[in-house]
Amino acid sequence: MLKQLKSKIGLSDNLKKIKVKPDSLNFLHLESDKTFEWLINSLQVCIFKSKLDGTILFVNDYARRVFEFDTVEELYASKALGIYKNKKDRKVFIQKLKEFSEVEHFEAEFITKTGKTKNFIFSAILNGDSITGMAIDITDDKTAGEAHENSLSILRSILESTADGILVVNKDGGIEDFNNNFIQMWRIPSSLTETREEEKSY
Repeated sequence: MLKQLKSKIGLSDNLKKIKVKPDSLNFLHLESDKTFEWLINSLQVCIFKSKLDGTILFVNDYARRVFEFDTVEELYASKALGIYKNKKDRKVFIQKLKEFSEVEHFEAEFITKTGKTKNFIFSAILNGDSITGMAIDITDDKTAGEAHENSLSILRSILESTADGILVVNKDGGIEDFNNNFIQMWRIPSSLTETREEEKSY
């Protein structure tokens, strides 16, 4: 797998072009293998290679840690389908790969060994029966976004539950929000509030 990945980025061809003494060639290949392996395992991105049937051929150590497996061999044994939260997502992913030979920015949820849900966005290419790609864990971004939405929802509930008319402005004096009591108290035309709601939706 290491040799196949090196050929993807042209490392093997580059080695052939380097002029070295015969007794240094084995050392050069050994050092290149070590460097490449270190590079792949140092990336804070999941690197993977699998087959269409779900057999996992390679993952880097970062992927093992993200999916909370003790060893990469344990992750290999789970097969790709086993870590998808929604099995239909893999079906859609495979269909796109077969149709276009490559997929970019595909988002799906996965399950770790301990049962945690992780959100990933990944890109991959199909070469024969092999899928090679990388995936980025966006779970924290999703969680932050959901927390922000929940905070806004709570704020809206507080605004509407009070008997006072409330207008929320930012530090620049721009209107951020208001409740219905504020509209009624100041008899603001519905045409103005509708325009404001349209602006907030963008």
